[in-house]
Amino acid sequence: MALQDISHSKVLLISLPETTPMQEAASLQQDLKRAGISPYAWMINQSLSMVPGITDPLLKSRAHAEEEIISNIKENLTERIFGIPYMPVKDLLPELLENVKTNSSLKK
Repeated sequence: MALQDISHSKVLLISLPETTPMQEAASLQQDLKRAGISPYAWMINQSLSMVPGITDPLLKSRAHAEEEIISNIKENLTERIFGIPYMPVKDLLPELLENVKTNSSLKK
């Protein structure tokens, strides 16, 4: 019951910006709605499209493909979306916190 009460909890759906993970999260969202639980927002994890200055053609192509998936999520699945850019580091949390402090690359 606490998950149904938005004053007590907020449910975030987290997905990679790829077709299959997005479809799985959308399916979970439908299951949650049937149970009376409305997700607060979606979080897009490890997004190449949120990394500035990519020059490699293959990575640029993947980043472009992610943009379509993220647009689909924004337009059809949620009112709120947050994102975490791809960061190839071993200790992700300190790097993520520093990234938020310095340039706020987490998208809304």
